[in-house]
Amino acid sequence: MKLIQPRLNYKLSLKDLWTIFKSFFEKSKTEESGVNSVFNTGQVFFFDYARSGLFIALGVLPRNSRVGIQPFTCPTVLEAIENAGCIPVFIDINEHFVIDSEIVKKNIDQIDALILTHTFGFPADVVKIKSVLKDKLLIEDCAHAFLTKTNDNYAGTTGDFSIFSYGFAKFPSAMQGGFLIVNNLSYLDKIQREFESVKSSSCIKYSILLFKMLVLSFLNTRVIYNLITIKLKDKKSSKFTYKKHLTDKSNIKKAIVYGKALFESKLLNSNELLEKQKLNGRKIIDALKTNNNFKVIQDSEGMNFFMIPVLTDNPEHFINYCRIEGIEVGRHFFQSKMIILHYNYIDSSCPNYEKYINQFVTISCHYNYPQKKILKLIEIIRKYKK
Repeated sequence: MKLIQPRLNYKLSLKDLWTIFKSFFEKSKTEESGVNSVFNTGQVFFFDYARSGLFIALGVLPRNSRVGIQPFTCPTVLEAIENAGCIPVFIDINEHFVIDSEIVKKNIDQIDALILTHTFGFPADVVKIKSVLKDKLLIEDCAHAFLTKTNDNYAGTTGDFSIFSYGFAKFPSAMQGGFLIVNNLSYLDKIQREFESVKSSSCIKYSILLFKMLVLSFLNTRVIYNLITIKLKDKKSSKFTYKKHLTDKSNIKKAIVYGKALFESKLLNSNELLEKQKLNGRKIIDALKTNNNFKVIQDSEGMNFFMIPVLTDNPEHFINYCRIEGIEVGRHFFQSKMIILHYNYIDSSCPNYEKYINQFVTISCHYNYPQKKILKLIEIIRKYKK
């Protein structure tokens, strides 16, 4: 079998390593960021994870508030809702893998707030949804959607709050961290107080986390990935069990120094990285459209091409076919169908989700993806037959 190209972006360049090294000797400026200029706001709060920012944002709601969320989501979002003392209410997605205003209208009486996920960097129509919600809280989940545009504005600039992630395999990939943007200034004082009470990790913990991140990056280099990592992943996925992670304010931390420093360095050429990613994605989508075995889920100008999910009749067949050809594709969030059962999901309540979860495959096209492998992916897509 050929060496397999890993699908996720865990690559660290020498420049990245130098940025990380320098970060230990420079004073962190958590209150200042290039994000302020990108989103034209000063209300940005950096945390160790995006889920920490979400937990803090949800704290403005009364306990037992009903929070609308699509079932096609990361378990950390569901954990944040529950840990904040709120109740997740599952809302279906449309054929573009996002919640739309019509779906919100049907569920408006069942929710007190909504977390709107720009899935895989797909732009949801935030303006229409916000008009339906009226005074109900809207949080944009932009963990996949940095620099995605919706209604000619960046995703994350319309909701009351928005959360972003720049951890490994995100866009941009900067090891570990996330941030919360406060757009509704009526909540700013409360968030500011909460943020000031959050502590930073100790230097020892920084060092331990950094070591783990460097090991993770090493395990995702192509040769090591094929010798060790992919075998460990196969074993883990075959024995999947879900254990909830409990979060309270005591274990939420401010931004990890090296993660924020690496993210800030990538902001300097983020538009260049975005254009690389969009070019890769455009080539792959053009190839997908030539093969009737695939259905492209969304193709809009504003998407950032974080990943390309497509529908196909036999996902596992395509995944195995690609693997034999030396390319890894996957099923991002596929395990959500087991995880939502732990949050009282009612069978048949989200029919679109239940249909699509068994048909989709995600194809990577990130800015670090080798061009030779992009061409290989295109070749595989064009010749694939089920």
